[in-house]
Formats: sequence, C-alpha cells, structure tokens
Amino acid sequence: MGFLDSVKGIADKVTDKVGSGVSSAVDGSKKLNEKFKLKNELKAEENEMLKAFAEIGKKFYEANSANPSGDYVELINAVTEKKTKVEALKEKLSVLEDKTFCPKCNAELEKNAKFCAKCGAKIEAAPVPEVEAEVVEESEEKSESNE
Repeated sequence: MGFLDSVKGIADKVTDKVGSGVSSAVDGSKKLNEKFKLKNELKAEENEMLKAFAEIGKKFYEANSANPSGDYVELINAVTEKKTKVEALKEKLSVLEDKTFCPKCNAELEKNAKFCAKCGAKIEAAPVPEVEAEVVEESEEKSESNE
C-alpha cells in the first residue's frame, strides 16, 4: 500500500464523515422545520379555540346580562362595568381624534361619514347640542354713568 492509497483511504473516510454530517444536518433541518410547522399549526388552532370560547362568552353575556343569576352574576357585572368604561373612553378618544363609531358594529369612522365602511350601516348625523345663550341686561346705573 503506497502513499497515494493511504491518502485515498483518508480522503474516503473524510468524505464518508462529511457525507454523514451533511445527511445528519439535513435530517435535523427537516425535523426542525417540521417542529416549527407543527408549533405554528398548534398555536393557530389554540387561537381559533380561544376565539370560539370568547364568542360563547359574548353570546352568553348578551343572553343573560339583563337578568344574571348564579355563578355568573359577578362576571356579568364585571363585563358590564368594563363595557361602560370602554364606551366612555372611546367617546373621549373620538372627540380628540375627531372620529366617531358605528352604532351597529362599533367600527371607527370619520366624523362626517354617511355609511360605515365595515358593515355598511347608515350613519345618522349626531345631534348638535343646543346651547342657550345667557341674556345679560345692563343695569340702569351703568347706562346712566355712561351718558
């Protein structure tokens, strides 16, 4: 066995090691990619499940908020309180941003919108609050002193 045969044997061993390393890296990469896909799919399914739970809760609240009973009284009252606060905060914000909200779907709208861009509901113009002017009468003393 000559020098060249020895070098060839070493090169073959190195090639085998590199090949198995590359194969192992590819397998690891495939496994990592599959784990990533499964985790994303799992997270998406969990999010959809949470949305469904929220929708169940919303429908239950809407059906029972007028007359809460049992274990749900505190929760329904808490939601009602938060809903009132949210509406008040949205109203304050809409005044600052010169915006309004759709009465049907609660989407944010421009102040002068005629229809909701989200649900298509017709937007009635908000009534302008009437301001009574205070009538101030000049006293006779003041008018006599000016003459």
